[in-house]
Amino acid sequence: MNNSLRSKGKLIKAEMASAFEVLPLTLEQRAYTAAAKSAVNVKFNKILELELAQLFNDSQFSIEVNMCSYAAVESWFKELPRVYVKCPSFFPTDENAYLALDYQSAHRVADLCLGGAMNPASNNEVIDDVAHDLSVTETRICGRLLQRQVQGIQHLLFKERAGLIGEICKDEPLPSALDYLVFKVRLILDAEVVSWFMWLPVSFFNNAKAQDTNNNEPNTTLPMHNSHRFVVKGSVVMASKKVTFKQLKACVKGAILPIELNDPALFKLGNKTFFSGQVAEQDAHLTFQITAISEKE
Repeated sequence: MNNSLRSKGKLIKAEMASAFEVLPLTLEQRAYTAAAKSAVNVKFNKILELELAQLFNDSQFSIEVNMCSYAAVESWFKELPRVYVKCPSFFPTDENAYLALDYQSAHRVADLCLGGAMNPASNNEVIDDVAHDLSVTETRICGRLLQRQVQGIQHLLFKERAGLIGEICKDEPLPSALDYLVFKVRLILDAEVVSWFMWLPVSFFNNAKAQDTNNNEPNTTLPMHNSHRFVVKGSVVMASKKVTFKQLKACVKGAILPIELNDPALFKLGNKTFFSGQVAEQDAHLTFQITAISEKE
């Protein structure tokens, strides 16, 4: 057996492992990954320009939308007090969408909505020195800002407009990293750029989660905050061989049955194959390394 093992390929070096795609294991991770891939192909710019043109009637602008790292936005959110808005979306599932921007940007958005131009006095302000409060009108405009974007994206994706006006939510935490995609939206004017972050449910881009909620079977999705406690019991199938009943009887009596290692070896959870890989010998121990992911769901 040692000779067979030595003929196998060597383990992949750590610096080469980064080139391999990360496999989403849980249902939440799979839904998030599918939604992120789907969202890359959605062209938000034009629909948001049309929607926000109704909010900023007398302004000429363009819109840029980019997907962001959740961790980076979370750090930004914690640096200073932010205007944090939530909006019930109702479609395709009954979830909230969220928007966050700094107070200076909120004041500028209100200026743009009410007067069609930025207040020149606000251009020289330092963000740290801006008052961390909004008037009733500014609060309502921030709610409309989120609602317009949510309704526009709903219309683009589902031909529906179900989002309600947003409301300030000061004490709520940021939404779950696996349940939401976060985008940076940049409003580009002739001599000014105003930006904000928007969280949209993964259900906007992946209806698998919506289908799960309509399933009569109990929900088996595992909460990710306890993922370090999950025990995954798998088996690595290194060899398999069909034998006759006569051969089996001989083995019971002590006969030797020749076998060959599977190439590739299979990693199974229950009766389902999730990965294939290679078996090798390292430091006098057998090891298994994943080299391919099964495409069967």
